[in-house]
Amino acid sequence: MSQSLARAWLHVVFSTKDRQAFLQHNGFRDEMCRLLGYHINEIGCRALRAGAWIDHVLRTNSVNYVVDTNWKLMSIMSGT
Repeated sequence: MSQSLARAWLHVVFSTKDRQAFLQHNGFRDEMCRLLGYHINEIGCRALRAGAWIDHVLRTNSVNYVVDTNWKLMSIMSGT
């Protein structure tokens, strides 16, 4: 019996407003990446990589349902 497997990956970049350097402290950047990974895992996706620089945060994670997952992630980030 044949089987076809696939996994969709999403690369997300969050930027600070006007690309201002708000993320200069290494500890704060690390904590932000950890929390994003936690929330991504909570909504049923797999967090693959995280990274941050002084003006943006990058995430790569698997998605099961792209539209639904993006909506949930954006609602978590906006605090609604």
